[in-house]
Amino acid sequence: MGIFSAGASRTPVGWQKLVWGAPEVRITRNRVFEMIGVIWGGAVVVQWFFRTLSDNPSYAAGQVTGAIFGCLMFAVGLYYTIRG
Repeated sequence: MGIFSAGASRTPVGWQKLVWGAPEVRITRNRVFEMIGVIWGGAVVVQWFFRTLSDNPSYAAGQVTGAIFGCLMFAVGLYYTIRG
């Protein structure tokens, strides 16, 4: 058996608590994801401003939906970045 648990998992005992349970790891991981949301969402919105809508209605609907998603991602990322 060694350091592995007797269950179906082959993960060493206590490894998950060591990696994901530490408060420093959670804070850093959340900060990274918040900043990715701000940067990626902002990039999608900026890209949408500099492009014209397609003549194809289906493609144009996808462009508008992507812009709405980018705005939402930017807003949520910025909110959680400021909230801390």
